[in-house]
Order: sequence, then structure tokens, then C-alpha cells
Amino acid sequence: MRCAFLLLIAAVTCGSQAANSGGGSEGDIIDRGPAMLFPPVLPAFPATGVADSSLVVDIRFAVNEGGDPFDIQVTTPPSPADAAVIEAVLRWSAVPPVCRGWHWISAHVRTSVVFSIENGRNIVTIRAPRWFAAGEDVQLPRLPPGEMPARLRVLGPDPVFPPRAIANDHAIGLIHAAIWVDADGFVTSVPRIFSWPGLVFEAAARDAMMKWRIVGDSGLPLGEPFLHCVRIAFTLRDAS
Repeated sequence: MRCAFLLLIAAVTCGSQAANSGGGSEGDIIDRGPAMLFPPVLPAFPATGVADSSLVVDIRFAVNEGGDPFDIQVTTPPSPADAAVIEAVLRWSAVPPVCRGWHWISAHVRTSVVFSIENGRNIVTIRAPRWFAAGEDVQLPRLPPGEMPARLRVLGPDPVFPPRAIANDHAIGLIHAAIWVDADGFVTSVPRIFSWPGLVFEAAARDAMMKWRIVGDSGLPLGEPFLHCVRIAFTLRDAS
């Protein structure tokens, strides 16, 4: 017998407690912290181009709401490995936190793929990928410092593990979403949502979030509208 279990983690950026995850900027590129790739498929090692030194291919790409890369750009000079790197990136998925430090997280990733020969062995390494925003730094609306409680409670149903996911052998899934909450604590919209695998768990997560009420530890709503960031991890396990 198989049972569906859900782990729900509500991550809130709260007034003065919000961490600044920007990490600085490089020209018009604003760093937004580490990104995780699912799965980190490695490109094929090129037949030429790697001698005594390593070959580095720098890439940037955008990510859609299903976590799929597009608009892949190689930012280093052309090399024999470029086509293999692009082919590997097209098989990646990435799910970012949608807001951090009171800024929208831009859905762009940059990383490097390093090809090297060590002790006669071909080595391929993906350097730590990073989210970045390009252009203007957009601030999120928020409550004044001190008006957001340190902890919030989510009242309402857990998302239902989708039968479609079970039928297609998707045992895990991940959602990052930003939700608008009104003065009475009810969720009014989900303006941004990222999911992995693409679109498999999104509908179940959205249906549940739109039935939520967000309150403080006292059980009372905050009395003002605000933006709330959540992370939902779906896990399917065998019942013991």
C-alpha cells in the first residue's frame, strides 16, 4: 500500500528580520543566491579542445514557471563543448525561491561547466549555479518593520498528492510560490509559482493555497494585506 505524505514549510520574509540575500551586483547583474538543478545532467566530454589546461564554458539561461530552461546563452568564446553543454542544460530543471530579501527573484541562472583531464580521466564539473536578476532591482511591497509577527500559521487544507503524479511515477515534487494575503488573512491570489517537475504539482498546490487563511500565533489576522512566500515539498512513500 502506498500513501502520500506532504511536508509544508512556510518561509516568510518579515520586516526587519528579512535577510539580504542579494550578495552584491556585477554591472547590471544582481546576484540572487544559489540555485539547485534537477537533475544535474552532465554534458558529453568534447573530443577536442581540452589539452593540458581545462576548458570552461560559461552559460546563462532563463527558467519558465515549469522550471524548464530557455534562452540559453554561452558567454565564453565558442568552443567544441558548446553544443553538448546546451543539450545538457535543456534537460535540467530549476526551482527558485520566488522572493527573498523583499525582492522578486529573477528567473535567470548562470553557471560554468568545466572540462578537465586529471590522471588520464575526463572530468566534467558544474560550478555552483547562481540565480541572478538583470536590470532594475524591484522591491516588494511589505508591512513596516515590527508589524509582521515572527511566525505565521497556515489554516486550511494540505495539498493533495496528484493521482497524475502517482500514475507517472513522480514520487517527489517541489513548489515555491508567492501568495497575496488580504487584511482578514485569506489568500486572494498566487502571483508567482515555480514547480518541479514542470506543471505536475502546480494545480494541487494552487488549489490548496487559495483555500488558506494566514494568521499570527494569536490566531488573528494581521489586519493589513501582505505578501507571503511558501515552499511545499511533495513526497510519496510506501506505508510501513
